[in-house]
Amino acid sequence: MKLKNYLFLLVSVAAFGQGTNPYYAGTEGLTGYALKTKLSEILSRKTISWNYGDLPDFYKLTDVDRYYENNGSLLDIYSEVPDGPDAYEYRYELNQLISGASEEGMGWNREHIFSQSFFGGNYPMYSDLHFIVPTDARLNQRRSNWPFARVKNPTMVGSNGMKFGPSATPGRTTTAAEPIDEFKGDVARMLLYMATRYEGKLSRFNPDNERNPLSGEEEKAWEDWYIALLLDWHNLDPVSQREIDRNNYVYQIQGNRNPFVDHPEWATGIWNSNQSAEPAATPSPPQITKAGARFAVVEWQIPLYAEALGFRVYLNGELVGTTKERKFNLSHLSPSTTYTVEVSGYNSLYQESPRSVAGTFTTEAADNFSTDLLVTKFIEGTGNNKAIEIYNNTGYDVDLRDYSLTMQLRNNQTGSYYQGNGFEMEGTLPNGSVMVLMNPKSELSCMNPADARFVTAATPLTFTGVEAVSLRYKGQIVDQIGVASQSDDFAVDKSLYRNATVTQPSVIFDLTQWTTHATNYCDGLGQLLAVTEARNKPTIRLYPNPVIGNVLYLEGARAESAEVVDVVGRTYRVKFTRQNGKNTADVSMLKSGVYFLKIEGQTFKFIKK
Repeated sequence: MKLKNYLFLLVSVAAFGQGTNPYYAGTEGLTGYALKTKLSEILSRKTISWNYGDLPDFYKLTDVDRYYENNGSLLDIYSEVPDGPDAYEYRYELNQLISGASEEGMGWNREHIFSQSFFGGNYPMYSDLHFIVPTDARLNQRRSNWPFARVKNPTMVGSNGMKFGPSATPGRTTTAAEPIDEFKGDVARMLLYMATRYEGKLSRFNPDNERNPLSGEEEKAWEDWYIALLLDWHNLDPVSQREIDRNNYVYQIQGNRNPFVDHPEWATGIWNSNQSAEPAATPSPPQITKAGARFAVVEWQIPLYAEALGFRVYLNGELVGTTKERKFNLSHLSPSTTYTVEVSGYNSLYQESPRSVAGTFTTEAADNFSTDLLVTKFIEGTGNNKAIEIYNNTGYDVDLRDYSLTMQLRNNQTGSYYQGNGFEMEGTLPNGSVMVLMNPKSELSCMNPADARFVTAATPLTFTGVEAVSLRYKGQIVDQIGVASQSDDFAVDKSLYRNATVTQPSVIFDLTQWTTHATNYCDGLGQLLAVTEARNKPTIRLYPNPVIGNVLYLEGARAESAEVVDVVGRTYRVKFTRQNGKNTADVSMLKSGVYFLKIEGQTFKFIKK
């Protein structure tokens, strides 16, 4: 690029480099997919997912021409002419945002460099500023959801030389879009960011679509031809001052960075590193360490010094998931059903090991756990005071990648109802824990948005108390607040707290399951103790209490061991065994006194005589 200030670039990048800033702590010495996975973890921490409608105001900071004409106009990488006057310009104060156009220069809109159609228009991807930029509406429309590539014999050429037409890139022959050289690196680094930030979800982004260059593999992310193209563009067009400034602005707005702007060398360090061809080890026969009526926790080992990038888990012969850990939670099973489970390993070339010897298990007929996550608090306060609390009482740590919140909206012209853009969750919710989703503009007195698990202005966190809000697993409703296809002021200016007697989610909203509180009431929001004590004390019981002798009995929990703490902080480990239909523990090592037993996210006091 012409507008490079290399001295400033080095200073700015170093400010977020290793050893000088904690943002990238933990990446030291990492290369290849291990580095990418660590970066994904960093980029996903405590981000703010704004509403799609907020982006135009943010663009007034992030996408202003301070570099070419330097006149404060909108900087559009699809139409900017670096060496001369632009064919047209857009100015934010003129409100030129439009939905579509028949020719260039009519107006601008928001362009997802990685097409929103592949992830269903869901948040947080839908409003991620790092790969959504303002561009001319006609050029955005013409690009559609085709990939980027080099173009030969273009069927359309934009005013700055951007090309549309058949791909000339080896490995791709269909329609493509090619930005001018000045912005090829910008596009590449936005796509590399996307593939890193959303590792763990990429296989859910419709990789089978012929227009989608994703490979379906979480670590590798892109098809081979696209990796070669993006690295070529990344090296051809180094990081610009525009990108450095934009990266800093976006960091201020949504709380994460584009690591390939801060550390350009990481692109080749990840995708051009020598991936290990060492065959992945075959895992040991999987062992069931915990099971209920609808879940089982399976664990395995691999030989010492053996390698595996990850593992694939098969249930009754069908692939049900992948993991980098040596354990996996099998969920949404049927009670009193026998299953077989097998595990294989794979290396960084995605060569799969033979499957393990199968393990067999049978789920319980019934248990005291919830069948799925459930909403426990729903706060619809004044202004943007919106919050939802979700509780995990399933018996296992829940992988949130298949969970989302949606909100039903009404078309005022036709009267019909439709689902707005959903919010997809990520990470893990430990068993016995609660999490809070909160609007970033909330001013509730009991919790700052920075303390919520997810901070988002996505559609489901803009409810007004009349729309049905649904918690979904793989698109299916598991718990619902409000009545579908009905506008009812069930929660307008109210806080709904689920009654302690309700331990199961419900696809049908029943207001009698909830206690209604005044506007902006939020006591106990996000506090585990408030939920577990009220909801679970009747289902887990230790006896006798006081303990007379050396045997402690347990009802209502399935853990095989528990931690015991005395009043001065000394800790002990007790193991439970099944005898005569009861769970018992030998507590002969405990002297007379007061103790606290911690099990499944709860704490119980007992006395040893």
